[in-house]
Amino acid sequence: PPRVKVKVINHCGDMASTTAISVLPLWRIHNFSSKSAGDTVGIINIARPDTIALLHKLSGDHGPYWAAGKIALAANYSTEPATLKEATLVRIKKVTLCEKPGVYGAELLVLCQARVLGVSTMGPFPTAKRGQDLAPLWKIHHLGFVGDPSFDTKRKELNVVNIGREDSLAMLKKLGGGDLTSAKGHLVLACDFTANVKAGLRALLVRIGDVSCAEDGKHYNCTLHLLGHVRCAEVYCQGPFPQVLVDEIPVWRIHNLNKSGGGPRHSIVNIARPDSVALLTHLGQGNALKAYGGLVIGCDYTSPPSAGESGRLMEVTSISRKDGKYEAVLVDVSTVAVSKYRSSEGQAEDWWPRVMLVLPKIWSKSAEPAVIESMMKSLMLSSGKCPYWEQCLNALTGVMRDAGIQLDKRYTDPDGDECFCHNCHQRRGDGLVYKRGGQPYVVPVGFARIGIQPGKSHGLVEKGMKSWHVCFHGTKYQYMGEMLLQGQLLGPGCVLHNGESIKTQDGHIVRSFNRQNEHTGKLEEFDPTNKVFFSPSIKYCDCDIYANKYYCNGSGRHYRFVMQLRIQPNTYDIGQETINASGQIDPHIPNKSIEWYTNHFHTHFFTGILIREL
Repeated sequence: PPRVKVKVINHCGDMASTTAISVLPLWRIHNFSSKSAGDTVGIINIARPDTIALLHKLSGDHGPYWAAGKIALAANYSTEPATLKEATLVRIKKVTLCEKPGVYGAELLVLCQARVLGVSTMGPFPTAKRGQDLAPLWKIHHLGFVGDPSFDTKRKELNVVNIGREDSLAMLKKLGGGDLTSAKGHLVLACDFTANVKAGLRALLVRIGDVSCAEDGKHYNCTLHLLGHVRCAEVYCQGPFPQVLVDEIPVWRIHNLNKSGGGPRHSIVNIARPDSVALLTHLGQGNALKAYGGLVIGCDYTSPPSAGESGRLMEVTSISRKDGKYEAVLVDVSTVAVSKYRSSEGQAEDWWPRVMLVLPKIWSKSAEPAVIESMMKSLMLSSGKCPYWEQCLNALTGVMRDAGIQLDKRYTDPDGDECFCHNCHQRRGDGLVYKRGGQPYVVPVGFARIGIQPGKSHGLVEKGMKSWHVCFHGTKYQYMGEMLLQGQLLGPGCVLHNGESIKTQDGHIVRSFNRQNEHTGKLEEFDPTNKVFFSPSIKYCDCDIYANKYYCNGSGRHYRFVMQLRIQPNTYDIGQETINASGQIDPHIPNKSIEWYTNHFHTHFFTGILIREL
């Protein structure tokens, strides 16, 4: 069965945490100097074999372009790797090909400074080690034995008071970087003080909540958030408190898990497959009915996690047996990102895949939130999507949240998700112009697409996807939520849910007039005040007249949004541009045929929202 190692991504208030990085490629760069977090560094004329090999390694051998979004340690080329004590953690923003074949350029985003624990110079480029993945084990008086039926697994919070033992204070101080109250947000393992601390120990995975000093000024109180049970693979008792390597977590492949609803709670019935029963028996230490509180990586039976895909850390909150079959309730705990994939020979007692769970550590709280957010997206492989796509998805989620809409499966269609950033477009080898129903459209290079549910009958959509024409519609981001709710484009005079009517926008034509249609060559009365407009050219829609800018407070970036849709043939007219362009707008679509328009409001359906960072 397959085995994977995972990284656990956690968010706690304004603090982000992720796993410590064990080994990273070291990029030795000429004339490189230490920079501040958030700075961008441009690298030109990349041609050295060791650097090209590094980019290939980071990309998974897909090519240097695909190294975009990955992280590495950077240092000046003149520094001997063996003597390196500190390096700069960077994220590769993009990789470009220079005019000379085989020579590349790159942009790096500086994340933070990193202490180097050791350097290996085997292979074409050095690698540097950064820390251990051991988790603190907190021995707490009167916690109770995890796995004992009398232990209350339904509790989600635990108050620990009068903390005064040397080992406990040392652990909190270590986690808080010298300040005990700053230990908030860290994940640790907890067990009863009387427990025999050794390999195989079953412990609680907890997140530390608020830590405060008691009235006497010597003791401390804190809140623990209980996440689930794990087993300790190795225990090291050196130092003031034990440290633990967490055992492998079983992967539970469940039929129709993805269809069990959008909430965090999932009821699993008719559990009878030998691998599932063996998994529950393993969690319950020989008794499947005692599997409650155990942690699993839950996935749909048809799509087990593999490298580059997301997984779900879930807790078994209850287990029962009825008519010879088991029933269980699972609750989502956290998101996991699969970093490695390996397989092994199946054994009778080992029928299920497993993952290695590594507990997270908090990054420096002094780092800028935007830098932390950027670094988290670099490290998180959550859905196997390009980091640029993930970034654009977050921007769209923010817009919809402001509109009071939760961007969930009622509106989105994962099958329509696609990244058209320059790196992804080049990697796929896609063209620039395609045809649907005989009409050309231009591929939206530079955008990321979030698939949208069409909101029409299945038969109509199936027919439309085959023959209806592809086009784009630039819009104010404030109207996108309303468009999703109504399932159609909005034009002047359309009434919103709040009762307001859409008015003709500034810079738009406000009355009808006679003109010669440059596409048909005929005279016509052109009235734009009762129509909706779209275009087969993304460039025509991607301008300030049609689509305004959205500022994302969290990242400090600006974005623009364009709707992608299918329009029924013979229900719209074609004409020339109306923005007074001084030259050719799109090299693939003539200006005289770049604008499409109709007064039929129910002859189209959405297929995606396109987002571009400005």
